[in-house]
Amino acid sequence: MLTAALSAASTVVTLSLAPTAQAADPGRPPAAKAQHQVQPGERTAIVYYRLRSRTRMVSTGNGCTEHPKTTCDLVSTLDKGTMIEPFCQQPGDTIGTNTWWTLGYGPANTYGFVPNWDLDYPHNKLPNVPRCVG
Repeated sequence: MLTAALSAASTVVTLSLAPTAQAADPGRPPAAKAQHQVQPGERTAIVYYRLRSRTRMVSTGNGCTEHPKTTCDLVSTLDKGTMIEPFCQQPGDTIGTNTWWTLGYGPANTYGFVPNWDLDYPHNKLPNVPRCVG
């Protein structure tokens, strides 16, 4: 597998030339569906975003997939600088001035939503991260 990494500001981009279907981690919980389904053999770029402040990662249960909010069950409290691997993003409760939340993986395969307000990225929505669907 050939891997290249690029660090710009606080965003780390990792390009992997291995097919996504072969790189799946069987230890991870099933993810919510994204609008774009990766096909076997399709090449993908995995982008990691760094948290700019300490934040809560919340679960996808109890209606939180449709509308993430701070009252969703706590998965983990993540420290500033923690890297998040996004899967998809969804509007939810407003944090700061941003209504978008990212569903993704954190350290030790933690899985849940983090508010985009807490990600070190200058815009409300992340680029090339699809919206979560059902």
